[in-house]
Amino acid sequence: MMPEHLSEFSRSPFIPISKTQASRWAGLLLFVLAGVVVITTALSLRYGIRPEASCLGIGITVAALVVMPVLAWLKRKTAWATKNCALAADAVRTPLSESIGLIG
Repeated sequence: MMPEHLSEFSRSPFIPISKTQASRWAGLLLFVLAGVVVITTALSLRYGIRPEASCLGIGITVAALVVMPVLAWLKRKTAWATKNCALAADAVRTPLSESIGLIG
């Protein structure tokens, strides 16, 4: 049984696809992203291109450092309310990804 506040969201006319379709699209987009990363890395290595600092990159990083803890907290809160173990695990992974991003 889905909580009422989430059942309204699932009936939204702006989300006309099923969870299965959404999962498939998310998986496909992750594979596309992985391909872009591999191609970009290979071309950078081949042509000796080095990454440079930019105001946009720094701004995105700062924004992520501010937003990610809030996102993790909201995920934990929603996971607890819906008793969703997968979302709870993702809530733990979110700050871990942030800390790895700080190291890199």
